[in-house]
Amino acid sequence: MAMSSKERMARLRAKQRADRASHELNKQKERREQNQRRKETGQFKSVENMTPREKLQVKKRWRQNYREYRERRHLQTF
Repeated sequence: MAMSSKERMARLRAKQRADRASHELNKQKERREQNQRRKETGQFKSVENMTPREKLQVKKRWRQNYREYRERRHLQTF
């Protein structure tokens, strides 16, 4: 009996997960392709295409995220 597309993909992904290096490369490739598709469809803008006000808001969000990241990283050391 032939496998369905879903079953074939599940088997392929299980094989990829078994090899960690290959799995990481595939994840990076998929992430890059997904971001490129989102950029092309206009779901998000690159910083160079933003207005000055939007840039300020994005930078503020980046600073806040980085601050929270540093706090989490600091807490993990203890």
